[in-house]
Amino acid sequence: MLFAIVDDERKRPEHTGQRGECPGCGGEVLGKCGEINIHHWAHLSGEDCDPWSEPEGEWHLAWKNMFPKEWQEQYIKSTFGSEKHRADIKIPGGPVIELQSSSISNEEIKKREKFYNKFSNGIIWIVNGEEFTSRWETNAWDSWPNIKKKGRYYSRDHVFSRIYSDASYEATKEIQREKAFELIFEYPDINRFKVCCDRPTYFTLEKDESLDDNNSCDLTPVQWPHTRKCWAYAQAPVFFDTGIERCDDEVPPVVKQEIKTEKVLKRNRPNADIRIPYHWDVAGEYEWVEIDYFQPEVSGLFEWIGTVNNGKHSKDTMINGRDKLNLPKYIVGKFHEEWSIVDKLMEMSGEIA
Repeated sequence: MLFAIVDDERKRPEHTGQRGECPGCGGEVLGKCGEINIHHWAHLSGEDCDPWSEPEGEWHLAWKNMFPKEWQEQYIKSTFGSEKHRADIKIPGGPVIELQSSSISNEEIKKREKFYNKFSNGIIWIVNGEEFTSRWETNAWDSWPNIKKKGRYYSRDHVFSRIYSDASYEATKEIQREKAFELIFEYPDINRFKVCCDRPTYFTLEKDESLDDNNSCDLTPVQWPHTRKCWAYAQAPVFFDTGIERCDDEVPPVVKQEIKTEKVLKRNRPNADIRIPYHWDVAGEYEWVEIDYFQPEVSGLFEWIGTVNNGKHSKDTMINGRDKLNLPKYIVGKFHEEWSIVDKLMEMSGEIA
């Protein structure tokens, strides 16, 4: 607990042994200002009046300090005051923000959501994911490894191969064609260009009815070994804090250009086999420019939106809600920078700090 009533004001502890009053129960609390744990108040009785209270560390403190002091650690009471809980952050006129670092059961998630939905305009979860997000693997939809069947990889059957429409290939060709025309003027001495681009994420991927507001193209698939399935029971928004700060999705793609030389071969016999080198002679060389576009990896806060199965059967390939974790080992969502989410949450109150 960060705040107690001292001289009729909500204050943080200034030194160990300082006495104050708990804003929730009115009991006496003592300041704890050691060198290991964050400075906090502890009930003199040794037991916190809020049964949902959990030990907090620097991660909690950092998130709480992103919001105004008046929003932090506000008590939410039931209609007749028979039950009350200390919310980490309470957005005025909006939902509470629960900062969850320790493990939690699905029953506890349901219980908290039920309470805050009834008495506080809902709840938003921000989960400390530093421990498990390091095991995540993220790729573009078309960059996953091939499906392995009976110990062998099939080159034409990668994980999400069935979700693409033919239009995606035509879009790639058009990008290549346009860039090649631009290069003709930049490199007048080179007469052939090869442009390599990421395949556009124009694909056909059905969604269940609960996800109609989300564009499939904006979602990023993530492989999550040993998924923490308790969060599939959350009905409220869930954000995983990866603890890694990288560029956001507004950053333009990186462009890498390289001039390459390639040999021109001609067959030296009528039935030349492309797999047999001595069936071919070198007739000359030509130069071409390789342009490689790639989007910087995005991290920060991952907004978990749904799940997607692995495409083994095209009729089953679709994005599902979070509660369908029995299907895949892949989740889908959006990466955000912390500041962008904090700004959106602040706007929910109509106040921009």
